[in-house]
Amino acid sequence: MPAKTKVEKPLDNFQNNWEDRMEMVKQKVGNTLTKAEWDLFLYMAKFYNLNPLLGEIWAVKFKDKPANIFTGRDGLLKIGHKSGMFDGMKTVLLIDNQKQVQEVDIAPMGTAVLGAKCYVWRKDMSHPIEVSVKMSEYNTHRATWAEKPDTMIRKVAEAHCLRRAFSIHGLYMPEEFKEAEAKGQSPIITPVVSQPAKEQ
Repeated sequence: MPAKTKVEKPLDNFQNNWEDRMEMVKQKVGNTLTKAEWDLFLYMAKFYNLNPLLGEIWAVKFKDKPANIFTGRDGLLKIGHKSGMFDGMKTVLLIDNQKQVQEVDIAPMGTAVLGAKCYVWRKDMSHPIEVSVKMSEYNTHRATWAEKPDTMIRKVAEAHCLRRAFSIHGLYMPEEFKEAEAKGQSPIITPVVSQPAKEQ
């Protein structure tokens, strides 16, 4: 029986080869970072197999604080899929129904949304991971939170649940940081303390 030939997919090649485009990555996300922050960013990108050039992982500095390394909900979901253990996810809103918390897919008009709850199933576990988050702890009432609060709180619940289900550390979404949603606030550009060594 002839051996099977592995067919490489173009997207897989691009995903795996972003490290060959380090100068492009540096220009896109690294110019605000110190040497230590840049090294940590690259470590996180490689460890979780997230492509900076596709916007799957990025870093932002606010004022004089250390850089925050961000990903999106889809970046966390990608990590779950890559584990081979992801077996489904469900997210619901939590509303106030006569002083009782009720799970719904869509909140009726005029109903107070208390938060969101996410369920993530793993193939190697008999019960789902469950995480609930409160709207009051995350809603900034600004920017996208003001326009789509239900969507935003769902994403926060999913981020918490995916991190817990797949032991993801050090990666957060901007939606979880009120500072990142502050009105009119932009990342502060800071000089690179020392340039990272060129990849050989």
